[in-house]
Amino acid sequence: MGEFKKELRKNVRVKTLLDGYYQKRSYTNVFDAKRMTIINLSLCGCCLLVSGKDVPELYDRIEMTFNLDNANNTRIKMEASVCRVTGNQVGCKFSPNLTGYERDLISYIKERMEASNRALK
Repeated sequence: MGEFKKELRKNVRVKTLLDGYYQKRSYTNVFDAKRMTIINLSLCGCCLLVSGKDVPELYDRIEMTFNLDNANNTRIKMEASVCRVTGNQVGCKFSPNLTGYERDLISYIKERMEASNRALK
């Protein structure tokens, strides 16, 4: 019989399809921007889909720029570190300082969750 695994998370994660760009960063260099799609998002991180040839490596520091698909089309620009790479899916943890985007992300995640709950009813 199959196993049921319950996942407990400190932060709620919502499914998205947000296109944007990321750049790998080092202490001395900033690399060319590459396309990405954010497939899920939380206050502490996200999961990206990237091109097979442009996959960042574990522990890379990246800077992401994307727009939320909300009424204001809010532009988000933040730094993150790569914590998981599985094929072309890249798990990222946001830098501790969200540089003022906390309110926008909280509002966006709350809206997405409410919409999801309405769809289930």
